Amino acid sequence: MATFTFEIKNRPNRAGKFPIYLRITQNRKHKRIKTTIELNRKNDFNPKAKQENWI
Repeated sequence: MATFTFEIKNRPNRAGKFPIYLRITQNRKHKRIKTTIELNRKNDFNPKAKQENWI
């Protein structure tokens, strides 16, 4: 069974924005997939939120 979470990258990209990644874990192996969402401030991301309210 696979689980997924959304993560924010610790360092900003060249544009100064923080990209959001989808982390998929299956059998203790994980893979990060970059989404098209980028935030201006790192504090705008709430990883503990529920019901698609991460931003």
